[in-house]
Amino acid sequence: MIVNVSIFRDTSLINRIYIDPTGQSISVLDLLAIPDDQFNWQSISEFQTKVFRELRQVRIGETVSYSELAQRMGRPRASRAVGQAMASNPFAISVPCHRVVLANGALGNYAWGPSLKSQLIGYERSLI
Repeated sequence: MIVNVSIFRDTSLINRIYIDPTGQSISVLDLLAIPDDQFNWQSISEFQTKVFRELRQVRIGETVSYSELAQRMGRPRASRAVGQAMASNPFAISVPCHRVVLANGALGNYAWGPSLKSQLIGYERSLI
């Protein structure tokens, strides 16, 4: 089972991630590859689970707006609720909330700041 992910707030993020409480370091790509059945979906609401599972369908290097993600879920008027789900994401990186941007393409908010969000998006785009 995956627990909350703690991230270093510097460029070491791209090379490794700290997973508590074991102290194990793994790569961003390894975190993105964790299968859905390894998450403790019971620890979050049914709506959050739907949002996060839909978000995991967005491919590496791509971004999606809050409103587009809501539409993909069949809830076109739920973009604000999607944003609230992103803000409370306990599965950072593995559920790639960094891929969610504003409708105008601007980065928007990110728990670890816009610089880190930009780095993650750039890193993923460099892989495709």
